[in-house]
Amino acid sequence: MKQAVTVIALSCIAILGVCQTPNDKGIPVQKSTSNTALNKKPETKDQPTANLPKNATTANQPASGESTGDSSNASRDSIEVERQLAKFTGYLAIVGGVQAVLLLIQAILFFQQKKIMGEHKVSFEQLASAARDNATAIKTQAGIMDQQLVLMNGQIAAIESQNRTMQESVAIAREQAEAGIEEKRARGKIGVDPLKLAAGANGITCWLENNGPSPAFVTDFRARLIYCLPKEIVPDYTLCRQILYSETILANSRIPNSALIFIDPDGVLNEEQIMNFKKGLAFVHFYGIAKYRDIFKRERETTIHMRWFMRWGGTSKGLVTEYWEPVGLPEENADK
Repeated sequence: MKQAVTVIALSCIAILGVCQTPNDKGIPVQKSTSNTALNKKPETKDQPTANLPKNATTANQPASGESTGDSSNASRDSIEVERQLAKFTGYLAIVGGVQAVLLLIQAILFFQQKKIMGEHKVSFEQLASAARDNATAIKTQAGIMDQQLVLMNGQIAAIESQNRTMQESVAIAREQAEAGIEEKRARGKIGVDPLKLAAGANGITCWLENNGPSPAFVTDFRARLIYCLPKEIVPDYTLCRQILYSETILANSRIPNSALIFIDPDGVLNEEQIMNFKKGLAFVHFYGIAKYRDIFKRERETTIHMRWFMRWGGTSKGLVTEYWEPVGLPEENADK
């Protein structure tokens, strides 16, 4: 639109320039009504006029026909001047009309621009209103999210509390289950008879019993009796002699037959060895291990370690007694 207005304005300026350009002759100037050539008197010789008649005319006086021609030329010049003035007035009218058209176009453009600016203003106001609405919605959403966060924190706390309660319940249930298993499971124990040392062959009888209210399924039972000088030893269960395997012992019962275990290294003690024992220079150790499974399919094992030595004292001086003592308490390991 602006380009069209520019083109129209340039066209009008060009037309105005053409209209105001003078012709080659310029604006006509009114010619003088007197003819200088006619009014100019020719030079004559000095002649006396007295002898001329009164009504006679001189040869140099213009005739009436020449005076009529000068008047017509003046009239034509006046008409030409009026024509040029009319044309110039028309040109001015055209220029005025073009300027009026330009003013009208400028007014139209001004009102259109005003309308567009008004529409833009409305659009900006709508955008501002939408932005305010969005800001309000965001604030509202933020408030809702804060409330949801508070609720979620409360739910998390409740879940954690429930989790702790469940863990405690599971622990209690496990303890109750373990208590029930402990109450109902088999309990293996290795038994041993007292030992009497003498020169010659020496041995000891032992057995395996179940003191629990449910059966025990024995998988391995082995033991060892050893004569040695040290008082303290570490049991080596791999050196034990196997007594029983793959056997079932009912609740609150024992194996039907006891096992006889001869003393190591060769089952026989001589007089010197017996004397060393009585002097407290040698000791006899018995240790064994039993592995079994209860009705809850848990693997268990029990061990024993006993030490036999001579102790001096008593009610009368010099009384000697044989003392059989456990090295620690009988050990039972569950869930091995």
